[in-house]
Amino acid sequence: MHLERTSLVPLLQAARRTRRRFALAVMAAVLGCGLLAGILREAAAAWPVSRAQARLEAGSESVADATARRQDAAFQALRGRRFAEAYGQFAALADEGHGGAALMALALVRHGAELNGNAWSATPGQLRRWSALAAQDLRDRAGQLALHDRGE
Repeated sequence: MHLERTSLVPLLQAARRTRRRFALAVMAAVLGCGLLAGILREAAAAWPVSRAQARLEAGSESVADATARRQDAAFQALRGRRFAEAYGQFAALADEGHGGAALMALALVRHGAELNGNAWSATPGQLRRWSALAAQDLRDRAGQLALHDRGE
């Protein structure tokens, strides 16, 4: 069967219209996603990183004071054998970049089952970040630790 050239013209025109509509829909979707990503980025930048940061911005407490208070609360929970609470507090501080808390969170992940029969978990990303923070904290404290040198 042989089609005439004139019978293909309407089909080609319809295909071009469909292709243009599809291209417009894709461009609108990409533009919409870009706008949404920009809005989300601005919202995330405006969101306080922690309650301690919010208190600092309100002028009621410094970040160092809030961190020290939160770490004290975590150690109180640990001494009170409230291990899950202690882990949650140490993990939150570690996620905010506190090296000493990272070391404690890692210890609780490693030895949680021995402490109270429950094992806590952390993501591979948390384990990497916490390990780096803990190692840096220990390197920073090397001078203090050398005061207790045992001849090694």
